[in-house]
Amino acid sequence: SQKGKVKVDQFLSAEKDIYIVGDNADTAYSGMAQTAIYDGKFVAENLIKMARKKGCDDAMNLLVVYIL
Repeated sequence: SQKGKVKVDQFLSAEKDIYIVGDNADTAYSGMAQTAIYDGKFVAENLIKMARKKGCDDAMNLLVVYIL
């Protein structure tokens, strides 16, 4: 973006399996500590949901993803 931040979708994903949280994400409230904490929790919860949907009880069985 023009602010030097990464454009993300509603799931904080910039590309497949790449998630951007906190100050790096081009969101309305990036730059605030509370936003970074919320973003991290939001992405983690979604990764766990995706793992369970694929039949994995342990989120560590997911493929490697990148979170910046």
